[in-house]
Amino acid sequence: MIPALPITGGCLCGAIRYQAAEPPSGGYFCHCTMCQKSYGGLFMTSLKFASTAFATVRGDVTYYRSSRIAERGFCINCGSPLVFRYDNVENVWVSLGSLDRPFDWPLTAEAAWGEVKHVCIESKVPWYSIADGLDQRPLEQMVSRNAALGVCGRSAISSSPEDARSTAAPFGARHPERTSR
Repeated sequence: MIPALPITGGCLCGAIRYQAAEPPSGGYFCHCTMCQKSYGGLFMTSLKFASTAFATVRGDVTYYRSSRIAERGFCINCGSPLVFRYDNVENVWVSLGSLDRPFDWPLTAEAAWGEVKHVCIESKVPWYSIADGLDQRPLEQMVSRNAALGVCGRSAISSSPEDARSTAAPFGARHPERTSR
């Protein structure tokens, strides 16, 4: 049974609220190094929604361009990671922990609402064992090699000196690549 719609959620401080008018089409455990750093854990857990069904209803999500092909949205006030989206893809991945009712969308093999899988498993922390029976896919099975160069952490750093320059800003300063929308 599909839980009641809309699906709602938001950030820790309450400045940002969102809703999805349609159920998610999939659930993901992403083990890439970018997600590990962005979410501060062993992996990111997210639900994939059609962009046309997802809307921010209060506040403005701030986006950080984390690679050449994607950006991550968060609350500028409390830092809560909220969304991930690829350029030119009509989907948005929403942080499971930011939902008001994450327990309505179990990321299990028995999930009747959509496919659930582990992705970018080649980057998982070696001492963590995946033993939940879900499909496990390396990056190469998900995207083309060229697109992969900007997704799962391996390529966020280019081999050319011009591309490898640090874009770090002093602690507390606004990052030049962050924009509110």
